[in-house]
Amino acid sequence: MKHLREKLSRSFKRRLAKALLPMSVLPTKLVLRKKSPLRILVDSSVLAHGITHEGGWISTGSVMWGGKVEVPTGYLAKIPIHAPSNDTQLYNEVQYLAGIAHLARKGYLKLCTSAELKAEQFRQPIGRFQGYGYADHNVFAGIRFESIDGFKLDLSNPKQAQLDRIASCNDPVYQTLLAQFGQKQSLDAYHIYTAEKFGLFAFLHIDFKLDGSLRRKSKATPFEDLKTRVLLPSQFAKMINLLPVHTNLLTLGDDDTFFTTRADLHAQDQKRHRPKSQP
Repeated sequence: MKHLREKLSRSFKRRLAKALLPMSVLPTKLVLRKKSPLRILVDSSVLAHGITHEGGWISTGSVMWGGKVEVPTGYLAKIPIHAPSNDTQLYNEVQYLAGIAHLARKGYLKLCTSAELKAEQFRQPIGRFQGYGYADHNVFAGIRFESIDGFKLDLSNPKQAQLDRIASCNDPVYQTLLAQFGQKQSLDAYHIYTAEKFGLFAFLHIDFKLDGSLRRKSKATPFEDLKTRVLLPSQFAKMINLLPVHTNLLTLGDDDTFFTTRADLHAQDQKRHRPKSQP
């Protein structure tokens, strides 16, 4: 009887988890159903926080091998980065990412990247944006990000090469943005300029320093004249009636049963941890 109850409980949780994203985007579909897909430029910060689970070893004790050697046993599981009780500003933003990815898969949004965003990501560990291990869960996995202006590949001193390249941009819109943000945020200014130049609906980011700058300067030129919105996920969600979803529940409905999801656990310090073997 106990085994049957556990089986029914797992089945119910799996069905509930599968319904979470469709339910969270239901109000949004009513807003977007008569519109062409909204094109969104997605910042690197959003991709990094799109990894909601990391693989972790769960110990199940040890057994005696041959009656002489003690051998540890366990299994690899998907462990959520954040606990559901997390009340930080960051987790508030992360809870909208799976819904945004779901809308992109259903054709309501078109998620985009750019040459300079790809160049920015190229010089960082690939695991930061895709996950470091097989059990890591990336809410954006399988989504093709259209590059709106091609690609740039910097092999020698890539960061400085990128900064030198964007410094040569004399477009008045970029120069005005740069004057407001300053050189330390020149890449932010360039990404916003790129989204504006190519007519995208929004530049989506999770950068609280950038958000603070925008709040302070929202009435300044050129911000009042921009057609592109510069938005945190929560701000975008409010515009389209998107509901948040606790990330620890996301993979309970996965068809891939190779890795168990431990929704009752969370990562140490509720932060991602790069494996020590990574450079």
